[in-house]
Parts: sequence; structure tokens; C-alpha cells
Amino acid sequence: MYAAQLAVDDVPLDVAAPAFAAGLLVGAELAYWSLDERMRFEGEPGDDLRRLAYVAALGVGTLLVSSVLLVLADALRTRGLGIDVLGAAAAALALLAVIVFARGRGTAGS
Repeated sequence: MYAAQLAVDDVPLDVAAPAFAAGLLVGAELAYWSLDERMRFEGEPGDDLRRLAYVAALGVGTLLVSSVLLVLADALRTRGLGIDVLGAAAAALALLAVIVFARGRGTAGS
């Protein structure tokens, strides 16, 4: 959403946006982890360290991906029908990927 605003408003790249995105994701993961900790299940030794490493990796991955996307949005300020069609196709493919992933997760738990 922010990348689209950069492209439309013709403003310079905000270098703090990827850090905010990573912070929001890590905060949400830690909040979800705190909800999991309410249930008194005994895990295997090292589960907490593995989950902490997973959350840290998600944060770093989010930082990298969001940085690349913002730099691309800033660099590719192309206008025209071709770029609009390409963007619509990318959005449709992203939605399709979410649907396929959601269906795959639903059948695995049954």
C-alpha cells in the first residue's frame, strides 16, 4: 500500500518504512507467542530458542523484502496501461497464492 502511495504521490523513498514493517510483524508474532504461552504445554528443550530464531528470521526477512519492494517502487515510476495490467496480474496472482495456501492448510488439519 505504501509503495503504491510512493508511486502515485511522487514522494521520495522513506527509509524508515521497512523498519516499521518489520517491527509490526515481530510485535504481532511476539503477541501471538504470548497467547501460546498461556496454555501450559510442556514443549521439548530448545523450543523457545527455535521460536525466537524463527521470529528474528521473519523480522529480518520482512526488512529485506520490504526494502527491495520500496526501492523497486521508487525506481519504477513508469506510467501507462502496460504497468497497470502488470500490477493487476501480480495482485491476482498474490490473491490466488493466498487462496491456494489457505485451502492447503484447511485440508491438512482435517
